[in-house]
Amino acid sequence: MIGEILSEENRIKRIKDIMQNGKTEEGYGLRIKVKGEMKAYPAYKIPLNCLIYNQYNGRIASRVKTFEKEYRQLNAEKKEDMEIIEKYLWESEETKNQATMNDLIKNGQNVAGVVTIDGKIADGNRRASLLRKILKDYENNPKKYQNKDISKCEYFIAAIVDEKLTDKEMLELELNIQLAEEKVGYNSIEKYLKCDQLKNAGFSNQEICDMMKYDNEKAVERDLGVKKLMDEFLEYIGYPGIYVRLDETEDPFLGLYDTIQKVNNGKLSKDYKWEPNNITDINDLKIQAFNFIRADIGEEKQYRYITGAKKEAFFKNEKAWKNYLNTVKDSINLINNEEKTLDQYRIENPHSEVTELIKIRDEEWSKKVCGIIKKGIGTSRTIIEIEEEKNEPILLLSKARNIIEAINLQSNSLKTKEAGELIKDISSRIWEMKKINEKGIKND
Repeated sequence: MIGEILSEENRIKRIKDIMQNGKTEEGYGLRIKVKGEMKAYPAYKIPLNCLIYNQYNGRIASRVKTFEKEYRQLNAEKKEDMEIIEKYLWESEETKNQATMNDLIKNGQNVAGVVTIDGKIADGNRRASLLRKILKDYENNPKKYQNKDISKCEYFIAAIVDEKLTDKEMLELELNIQLAEEKVGYNSIEKYLKCDQLKNAGFSNQEICDMMKYDNEKAVERDLGVKKLMDEFLEYIGYPGIYVRLDETEDPFLGLYDTIQKVNNGKLSKDYKWEPNNITDINDLKIQAFNFIRADIGEEKQYRYITGAKKEAFFKNEKAWKNYLNTVKDSINLINNEEKTLDQYRIENPHSEVTELIKIRDEEWSKKVCGIIKKGIGTSRTIIEIEEEKNEPILLLSKARNIIEAINLQSNSLKTKEAGELIKDISSRIWEMKKINEKGIKND
């Protein structure tokens, strides 16, 4: 029923014939802005074998880019690659897709897509893929559809842009349709890829702002900056270009970007107790934020302590930040240096998908570093809490007594040189407080 996808030459010939001799579908026409000109386009029924997907559609960009990084570039005209694209389109919104399939079977297509003269889908990748899925399912299991009329699923109803478009023009058309129809925006990671794709295609920040429906150009600069941080993160953890690893990581990157911008622009809030170095300290901040994002601790959004997005963030307090670095930096660096690469995991597990290997590798790494990170968070939070209570000596002395009383005097670590230095420092501080106390009592 579907047939083999026609060659480009035959697709163009068939679609031109449909435009010249085919019947337009009333009520499905669209007004579309193409190459800066807004005009009305009638819709037609187009056979599914005249269509090819736009594999860089914003809904599945991260999956496609990951596949192409791992294996090869996808060719939407090849059956094997079409099936890969269809798999990604289905997995992107599985629940919604099933509901749409049921509606297509019952009512047919109620919204027109958009295709170019050579059959490339500018709008409607998902709907076209579901029509193909229905027909393939029917061919394999006709009894399932014996009381249903699926003839309405044999064609894709679409407006036809009567010319071939460049990649840049296709990008603009896709987003013009998105803007005109006020569709749901891209998900949290895909929008950064789309913004970067538009920039690389030669669009200005103002043009991107208009196409992505942003409030101003600063939002474009932010998304490009966040995308750059995401690329640095993937490079740092050994997954360059594997964008599926970024799922559910948006918030920490936004907080990190905002903090870096404030430091670079010298616009530090009154919460900052020091002035971080624009290069050295920001580099440390990025690396520790990347470690935290990868560890995926996720408790109480504690990444805000690392990225600087919280009022009590360690990076705003030099003493707390240096303590965190001293607690985690060397230990995590040692673990990173000894960690097997993704390629080594591939060799050991030749039949596993990259997503599965990443999950295994990251879980093994996280088990080693989570305790270190939690210790760093705990001690640095204590430093900040203590500083906030510095004018309440009775409260702090009471806490100090409780802590000292909790120490196991039989512990071997109490006999180390490091413990001796700490005991010496504490004794000196207590002696100083003792003199102040005695003098105060005497004067009273």
